[in-house]
Amino acid sequence: MAKLCPECGGGVIEYNEAAGNGFCNQCGTLVEENRIVAEVTFGESASGAAIAHGSFVALGQTRAHTGGAFGHGSSEPGEQSAAHGRVLIRQQSSALHLGEHIMEKAQRYYNLAISHRFIKGRRSEYVAAVCLYIACRTSGTRHMLIDFSDMLRVNVFVLGAYYLKLVRELNLNLPLIDPAHLIARFAALLEFGEETNKVVIDATRLVTRFSRDWMTHGRRPAGICGACLLLAARMNNFRRSIQEIVQVVKIGDETVKKRLEEFKLTPSAALTMHDFRNVMLEEAADPPSFTKGLEKQKQEGKEGKGKPLSASSPGKRKRVQVDDAEEDDTGEASAPVAPTVDMTQGIVALGLDNSPNDRSNRPLFYPSDDEERDAFNEIINQDKDEGGDGEQGLDKDEGGGDKTRLWRAAVVSIEPLSGRSGNATAIIIY
Repeated sequence: MAKLCPECGGGVIEYNEAAGNGFCNQCGTLVEENRIVAEVTFGESASGAAIAHGSFVALGQTRAHTGGAFGHGSSEPGEQSAAHGRVLIRQQSSALHLGEHIMEKAQRYYNLAISHRFIKGRRSEYVAAVCLYIACRTSGTRHMLIDFSDMLRVNVFVLGAYYLKLVRELNLNLPLIDPAHLIARFAALLEFGEETNKVVIDATRLVTRFSRDWMTHGRRPAGICGACLLLAARMNNFRRSIQEIVQVVKIGDETVKKRLEEFKLTPSAALTMHDFRNVMLEEAADPPSFTKGLEKQKQEGKEGKGKPLSASSPGKRKRVQVDDAEEDDTGEASAPVAPTVDMTQGIVALGLDNSPNDRSNRPLFYPSDDEERDAFNEIINQDKDEGGDGEQGLDKDEGGGDKTRLWRAAVVSIEPLSGRSGNATAIIIY
C-alpha cells in the first residue's frame, strides 16, 4: 500500500535516495527523512567480485566502519581502550574468582570511565580493579579493596584514591559495607574448627551491638570485625591474640584496641556472656566522638581549676597525690582508701562457677597475657624505682612506713582463672 501524505492526503511521494528523504509532490510536505534501507543489496567490484553494499554498525558505535589502507577497518577512539580494559577485567576476575555478572558490571563502569575521560593519565589496571570493586560493592560480595591491592601489589591507599575520584566523577551512590558480611570470611581463617559457626554467631551479634552503639559509623569494617572476632573467640574459650587477629583482618593493632576500649564504655559490656546472648538492650550508648568530647571538656575544666603541683626530683616518677585521706580520733591521717570495684558485675567480673565446664557467666572481655604481664611489671618496677620491692614495702608498712606504696603494691595481683585452657589469668583489683 502506497504511503499517503499526512497533510493533503496525496499519494504521490517522491524519494531522494541520496538524502534518504521523501516529500509530497502536491503540497511539498516532508513525509520521510533519514530513510534506512533494510534489505541487503549486492554489486560487483572492479575485479568482478561480488560485494555487499552498505556498512555494518554495531551496538554502541557512533559511526560505520570504513575500509582502511591495508584492508583493516578503522576503530572508534575508545574501542581499543575498552578492549584492553575487558582483558584486564577478565584477568583480575579470574584471580579473585568473581562471577560473570560481576565482570559485566565492571565492564560497564569501565566504559563510563572511558566516556568521562577518566582513564587518561591513569594506569588501566588500577582503573579496572576499581571498577571491579565497585561492581562487588553493588553486588554485595565479601571482597574488600585491600584484596585488589594485594593482587596488584600496590598500596591500598593508591587504589582508594582512584576509587574516590571515580565515584565522584560518575556520581555513584554505593551502599555501605556491612561488617557482618565479612565475619564468616575472617572466622574461617582463624581456624576455630567445629565451633566456627558459634564464633560467627557471637561475632555477628557483637557487630549488631556495635552498630546500635554508634561504633560502626565512619569506621573501617576490618577494625569492627577484628574486635568482634577477638571477643567472640574469648567467649567460646579460644585464646586468640591481637596479633593473630591483625594478620587476618589486615588492620593495625591499635585500631583493634581502640574498638575494645570503646566497647568497654557501653552498657552491653557490663553483661555476662549468658545475658549478652539472650538479652538485647534497647538503650544505645552515646557515639564515641561525643563521649570523647565530653571527657575533653571535663579535663580542660579540671586543668583550669587545679593547682600547680610541686616539681619532683629528676629521675623519679611523680607520685600521684592522694586527696581522700581521712583523719582518725587522734588527729593523724589514716591510710588512703583504695577504690573498690565490684568484681561480680561487668567485664571485670570473674563470673566463674566452681564447675570448670560452666562457661555461661564468664565475662565478655578479660586481659590477654601481654596485658597482664605489662600491668604487673609496671607496678613492680614502679615500686622498685621508689626504693624497694613489694615485699620490703609490706614489711616496712607494718612498722609504720609508707602506706601509700603498700596500697600501690597491693592494688593488683595476678590470679589464675579456673576452667581455662593454658595459664590463663586475670587482674584482680582489691
